[in-house]
Amino acid sequence: MLWSGVSALFTDDRGRVLLEDVAYRRVCLLPGGAIDCGEAPSLAVAREVREELGLTRRFSRPLAVDWVPPDAPGYPQGFPGETIYVFDGETLAENDLARIHVPEREVTGVRWVEPALLPQYMAPGNARRALAACGWCT
Repeated sequence: MLWSGVSALFTDDRGRVLLEDVAYRRVCLLPGGAIDCGEAPSLAVAREVREELGLTRRFSRPLAVDWVPPDAPGYPQGFPGETIYVFDGETLAENDLARIHVPEREVTGVRWVEPALLPQYMAPGNARRALAACGWCT
């Protein structure tokens, strides 16, 4: 069975991208996670952002859709492949930034990163997907 995931691309007023530091990886990720069975991608990303950042938002604009093949490096044996939707989280205002609250598990912090530096902070496939969502070519 194919996996399905979502992520949100948030920027600040300087055009930097919000990344999460997570306890289970050495690299950063966009906020997001798995789509539950029967859940719409737009609802899944809203749920993940609420769980991971404490922000309640609606998502309606996908910026990118990507396919991760079963033989992609870094995935476990038996990984069936995954479709990942990247949604526009838009620009976070100052009051949104002040409301970010990371849970005590999983997400250990957040950081703002210039788009050109995303490959230094993310796994190659994740950086490529984030840059595509930003409108950058790699």
